[in-house]
Amino acid sequence: MLTKNKIPIVNIILTIIAMLAIGGFFFYISGRFAYDTVEIYPEEGIADLSKVDTDNTMIRLVNFWDFYPDRLYAPEDFKDGRPEGYDFYAKDRPYGTYRVELELKPDIIVELAGYSIDYGTRVFVNGEECLNIGYVDADPEKAVPGSRFMKIPIYTGDGRVEVIYQYSNYFHNDGGFIQATYISSPRIIDLLVGKLNILGILIGGGLIFLGLYFLLSAAVMKNPEFAALAICSFVMSARNQYFLLEYILPESMPYAVAYRFFILIVSMIPIASVYLFIAFYRKTISKWVISAFGVVTTVLIVLHFVLDSHDMVKLCISSFLCTAAGALVMLPSAAVYYFKRRDEWTIAETATISAIFLLVGAMIYEGLYTGRAEAVAHYGTTQSWLILCILILAIVINVRSVRQERMLREEIRRNEVLGQINTMNRDFLQNVAHELRTPLTVISGYAQLMELQAQRGKSGADDPERLKTIRNEADRLGEMVTKLMDYTFGNKGDVEFSDVYAADLLKSAAAILKPVCAKRSNTLDAVNESKRPMRANFELVLQVIINLVVNANRHTDKGKITISVRDIPGNVEFTVADTGSGIAPEVAEHIFERGFTKDGGTGLGLAICSDTMRLHGGMIKLKSTGPGGSEFVFEVPCKSE
Repeated sequence: MLTKNKIPIVNIILTIIAMLAIGGFFFYISGRFAYDTVEIYPEEGIADLSKVDTDNTMIRLVNFWDFYPDRLYAPEDFKDGRPEGYDFYAKDRPYGTYRVELELKPDIIVELAGYSIDYGTRVFVNGEECLNIGYVDADPEKAVPGSRFMKIPIYTGDGRVEVIYQYSNYFHNDGGFIQATYISSPRIIDLLVGKLNILGILIGGGLIFLGLYFLLSAAVMKNPEFAALAICSFVMSARNQYFLLEYILPESMPYAVAYRFFILIVSMIPIASVYLFIAFYRKTISKWVISAFGVVTTVLIVLHFVLDSHDMVKLCISSFLCTAAGALVMLPSAAVYYFKRRDEWTIAETATISAIFLLVGAMIYEGLYTGRAEAVAHYGTTQSWLILCILILAIVINVRSVRQERMLREEIRRNEVLGQINTMNRDFLQNVAHELRTPLTVISGYAQLMELQAQRGKSGADDPERLKTIRNEADRLGEMVTKLMDYTFGNKGDVEFSDVYAADLLKSAAAILKPVCAKRSNTLDAVNESKRPMRANFELVLQVIINLVVNANRHTDKGKITISVRDIPGNVEFTVADTGSGIAPEVAEHIFERGFTKDGGTGLGLAICSDTMRLHGGMIKLKSTGPGGSEFVFEVPCKSE
């Protein structure tokens, strides 16, 4: 059963607004770097671009170049004619040459941009060597791997431009493929590079800052959910190869190390998603499963820096397979756990599992298209989806934290109130126990006197009166015990409201409190002018009356204490007045504060009275005080008509 009101509506609205704001911002940023794009397919090694307006259009040159495997051809090798090209993939070809002729408008300047070939590229334009990334050589001992984003200016001259790429790949078996090539005016290419820069910084840098925030939150709050979000944020921030190479890793870092680091990032993406699931549903998963997955993760990380670079792709695939196996073990146990506790399922749980599956779906898409789409391979797609996932999960965590904090505060408050009530009850019962001795002493005294007279065979004229006194005191004692039991057993911690009349309250209060007042030679009077029922808890309101009268009795000798009740608009007003010594002004300011006392008491009674009235939606105050006595007033709401 879903509990539909677990997430406050304001949180849902703010989440939607945040998502729309982020989406709108990225849409706006993308619009600032918008340009028209056209795809051109080379035919027979020639790409006709002469009819394209390169000043305003981006050309995406599809990779049907002439390809010469196992040959490192330089421009001079094409002076005597075009060698025969081969139209097949570069896989398992450690080195080779790509060539294309571009037909452009004469006497203009364009730029060529795109990723270099994995893993080592040498570029010639119109016979001139213009770029080296890594070092290309047919000898694997001399070749140095490298991969970067390229931007090459080209002067078209007579309109015919020859572009030659040499590559060497001794790094792994899947290198050597020519990447997407973009050709346009410097202004349009700058837009392309600017878009890559700003989106990389915004998304990648934003995820790094989010990761730092989550890491700090995890350390301060000791929350594994925040720790898992931090791992995901750090891993995803480096998924964009352009951002990783241009802004995170130093240029001086050998590409062999950078490549292992990048493959580790790709391998960690599915692993991080599983740890995210574990963090949110850790109580549903066996500890041995979590420990086993942790061991496997550690081994995979170590192997990324131990195995040969040719095995990196296999290692990456292994991480996906291990993740899938771990998910197959964890998901059923989580499903069974929540099926058994389906009544506890909330909207927060639905949002959590939806966000995680959203992220998993994005990773599956990326895994399927990494080898097919150049944009997916280099830049990834999971970053944007992770931001959405983080927004949802962060709100879920905050909702859970607020709920747990509220429950903790309520528990602390409940314990405080119960402790205060117990303390007050103990003090009150001590007073009552003392008062019970008075009728017992009278009964015992008269009984002993009559027993002595009976032993002597005498009977006095006062015996009938003494028996009447014994009976009256016994009746009074029995009534006090009955009311005390009613009061004691009525307080069970559950605050239930019912229709309460002032007459019933005054009757119970008088039976309990008159003996207490009589000890100090005080009289207790009750004046009831109320006819309307209150919606209240009988025992709690009675407790307020008892507490006020006991306090009044403590400061009054041979005086009078009066309880008066009357109806006022919306409430029933109780007044407890005494003819005692009054309350000092410096004390009167603090009498409702918990723990404040000047007479050796507990300092709890009036604070509990205040809490009780607040619970009822009423009020209590010290109306007046002075040498002639004090007057307390409290109001209890009437039953709604």
